[in-house]
Amino acid sequence: MYATTGGGDIYTIDANTGAATFLGSTGFPLNSLDFCGSTLYGWGDKALITIDRQSAHVTAAYPQGVPAAGDLMCSPSSSTLYGIAGSSDPTAANYIVRFVFGSVPGIGTIVSNTPVGITLPGSNFYGGEIDGQGNMFVARASTRVDTIVHVLGISLYQVDLATQTVTLAGRTDTPLGMYGLATFPAVW
Repeated sequence: MYATTGGGDIYTIDANTGAATFLGSTGFPLNSLDFCGSTLYGWGDKALITIDRQSAHVTAAYPQGVPAAGDLMCSPSSSTLYGIAGSSDPTAANYIVRFVFGSVPGIGTIVSNTPVGITLPGSNFYGGEIDGQGNMFVARASTRVDTIVHVLGISLYQVDLATQTVTLAGRTDTPLGMYGLATFPAVW
């Protein structure tokens, strides 16, 4: 298991003890990590990077024109990499992008981000995951007022990539909000 700090330091995490071991620094501010196949990706600061799993060295960096707002998500059935993108305007809606890898003669491998036509209902979407059956879920940090107390929570949405629809699955109150999603066991 791998984790990142906002500053791009990479740690391995022992799943049995929770112990974190510093692996190295990417030198890129990151807010998301995910595996797609056997490749470890990081996203943040308008760059998508691939990371060596033994040293944390960046093996490729792809400048992006869209800022990372939340998780990377890999479809286990197609090995397609998606991300939750956004803007620096906190009132602007987040949206889903698909990363498309290709080759340009004389330049090498490049990646583009392609909005897939799915605008999420608002901002503050941080967590995202695609389960073993190919269902995409995204989580939005939210608050509600209960009498005079603000209650933090998470609203979970299911995203249908084929129909480009986003449906509220439910909402849960949490003491501190929520920022990531993961399914277990991973069906790869």
